[in-house]
Amino acid sequence: MNVLAILLAASGMAALALAMSRHHRDLFGINPPANRRLALRLAAGGLLTLNGIINILLHGMGIGLVLAMTEIMAAGVLVGLALGWAMARRSARVSAAS
Repeated sequence: MNVLAILLAASGMAALALAMSRHHRDLFGINPPANRRLALRLAAGGLLTLNGIINILLHGMGIGLVLAMTEIMAAGVLVGLALGWAMARRSARVSAAS
C-alpha cells in the first residue's frame, strides 16, 4: 500500500469530520462558519479523490478502487477513534478541574 494514499485518506476523513458542526464545536469550542465548512468539505472531496486516483494508477481499476475504499474506511475508523479519545481526554480534564 502506498503511504501517500493512506495519508490522503486520513486527511480527507479528518476534514470531513471537522466540517461537521458538532465535531468542530467539540474540538475547538465554536461552531464553524459556513465558508469554513464548505472549504473543509471541498478539501475532503479533493483529498479522497486523489486517494482513489493514486490507487487506480498504481494497481489498476479493479484493485485500485477496492484499495481506495478500504483505505477510506480504515481512515474513517481511525478518525472516529481519535475523536472519541480526544473527547474523553477533554471531559477527564474538565471533571478533574472541578
